[in-house]
Amino acid sequence: MNTGTYSSAKEKSDEIAAILRDISLLIGQERGLATNLETGGNVVSGLGFMSNAQALAVRAQDIQQGIFKIIVLGEFKHGKSTLLNAMLGGKVLAAKATPCTAIVTMLVNGDSNNVSVYETGQDSPKVMSLEAFTSEYQLTREDQETLNKQGYIDRFQNIDYAQIDCQHSLCANGVKLIDSPGLKESSSRTKVTNRFLQQAQAIIFVLNATQIISEDERRFISENLGNGRLTNVFFVVNKINLVDKEEVDAIKEYVKLGIEDCFIDDEGDFDHDLYDRRVFYVDAKGALSARSGERTNQPQLEMSGLLPLEQELEAFLASNEKVTAYFESSIQSLSWIVPEVHKNVRRRKTTLDEPLVDLEQRSTEAEQRLESLESRKSTMDRALQFYISKISGKASSSLKDYIDTMRRTWREDSEKQISLDEIFALNLEALGNFFNLINILNPEKRQSAMEKLNQAIAYELKNYAEPKFKEWSEQVPNILEPDFQEMLNELKLQTEAFDLELERIKDFFFGIHAEAQDTLNLEQNAESKIWQSYLGLVMFDLSQITGTLLGKGDWTSFFKRAMVQIATGFLVSNMIPVIGGFAFVVFLALEFVIMHIQREDFKTKILEEIGRNFFNSLDEKMPEIRHSLEEEIQQKLTTMTSPLIDKLRSEIDEFRQSKDKVIAQKQQMTFSAEKEKARLDAIETKVNQLFMRACELTYNRQLTLKEFQKLTEGKSLVIS
Repeated sequence: MNTGTYSSAKEKSDEIAAILRDISLLIGQERGLATNLETGGNVVSGLGFMSNAQALAVRAQDIQQGIFKIIVLGEFKHGKSTLLNAMLGGKVLAAKATPCTAIVTMLVNGDSNNVSVYETGQDSPKVMSLEAFTSEYQLTREDQETLNKQGYIDRFQNIDYAQIDCQHSLCANGVKLIDSPGLKESSSRTKVTNRFLQQAQAIIFVLNATQIISEDERRFISENLGNGRLTNVFFVVNKINLVDKEEVDAIKEYVKLGIEDCFIDDEGDFDHDLYDRRVFYVDAKGALSARSGERTNQPQLEMSGLLPLEQELEAFLASNEKVTAYFESSIQSLSWIVPEVHKNVRRRKTTLDEPLVDLEQRSTEAEQRLESLESRKSTMDRALQFYISKISGKASSSLKDYIDTMRRTWREDSEKQISLDEIFALNLEALGNFFNLINILNPEKRQSAMEKLNQAIAYELKNYAEPKFKEWSEQVPNILEPDFQEMLNELKLQTEAFDLELERIKDFFFGIHAEAQDTLNLEQNAESKIWQSYLGLVMFDLSQITGTLLGKGDWTSFFKRAMVQIATGFLVSNMIPVIGGFAFVVFLALEFVIMHIQREDFKTKILEEIGRNFFNSLDEKMPEIRHSLEEEIQQKLTTMTSPLIDKLRSEIDEFRQSKDKVIAQKQQMTFSAEKEKARLDAIETKVNQLFMRACELTYNRQLTLKEFQKLTEGKSLVIS
């Protein structure tokens, strides 16, 4: 594998981002004045492709902030933030953001002094100072106590993530660092698993050398990182300096036994070479100390074990193959835009020599046809809402059926998955303290006992419910897939019909008759340009949610990930609080039953009581849960598909503006058709040059005509 460096990739990133910004300027709003381009040259820009121009500008900004995403995972107090600070070369997080790791925190290249906090359901972030961010979102003592008692907190459940600008060299070289919550913080863990974990090209999993390896860590690795060979996961065993020297070899052997399944190759053999390049023993605190002074303490830094990790990360992320794969999505988008630029220039140049009266007459008729086309868009919108409602309703019914199955299998499942040890212990403690029912009814003692018992039952039920609803979320997409695919096929067919009619209207207004054959080809084409543009440009935005650039066949995969997020995040958090009302009833029953029934019979009795109240409470909450679930699914599907409706609307609006611009130009006494032709030619030439340069940067060579055709079909040129 060919390897590069962060700095070489950053040079490409900067130039490609500049190219995207310049093309955005060239095809966007018509300014009327000459503009200096970043890549060189001076052009009177603007073709009126506003939506495409905006999408390219957004992509350029994302590239500028960094193309390499590294997420750091691990339990609380394992040293994640210390490791990040050591990699950054100073206490960027330690003084400010370390207390805030209850929420996802992303460090990107930038020079703003503010923090942007993104909340669920909000279009714009909440912007605040770093000091205000630390004060508002830090973990309080109460939060820590809640974590210790029940293993999760809900105070930050509506926060998506926070973004902090960073000017350190690592971020300046194109690396986005994502600091995650502790693995035991359930609601935030769901967001990490289903969103940022999917986005990251590399994962750093921090273990603690003084307490290797917990069952929670094993479970997280197998359920969320994957089974078998994991090439993008870097295991960092931190605090190795706290282990006695004579115990280090034993710790290393224990670590190897704990994660060896992650390094099994296709032949079933243990990959020693990969293991040596993915497992590191580090003193993060020592590395931070070595880099915190005015001059780096090189011997101390080398002793810390951090340098081999950084070198391997860079070799892995900055390889030519990965850099090319990242930029290819931009090339595919440009490969759909550039032909539209050529077509637009040819059309507009044709009208420049036509009489104004002919253009005005065709404009009137074109407007009538556009109004008819807009009604077709409304029909598509109604069809979309029908499918969204159908899919969400079927998901809701599936949930009800699944809960009925859970009820039937409760006895068998609860005996295997719910531990009553702590509940037994709490009951015996209560009996010892209160001795009889009269003392139990003492308000203070009763409240204390209720709280402890509630927490114990809630914890066990959460451990039971989370995997159950994750299982449901993985099953339900197969039930919904036929309707889901039917919706997409209908949207595609209607988009193609819309696109075909819009092209005919454009040809009519611009007086293009020689392109009749092109229109015929479009009618036979499996993909319309609007649908291609939607899959290319809009999928980039969805990739920020799903963590992968969606292709034409990956919609269902996206939906499956969305369902997992809904089930494990929304459903569990809405179900667990309903158990509080019956805990004291169970508690009152304990004194009697524990003295008259054998332990096994007692266990069965208690599980029956917990199950009965749990499912009764679910029945009471089910209308609310189903309604909220349907709303959640509808929102996700709308988020996925509404950009297509917006794209159709923008296509009509942009054509109207272009049509009106042509007529307005012809009405001006001082207008020069020759100057306008020269301007359009200059834009077309510059866009071609920039596109070819972007291809050279991405693939390190120019493309053949056949390769260009593959890109326009949405196919990758990268050999994986």
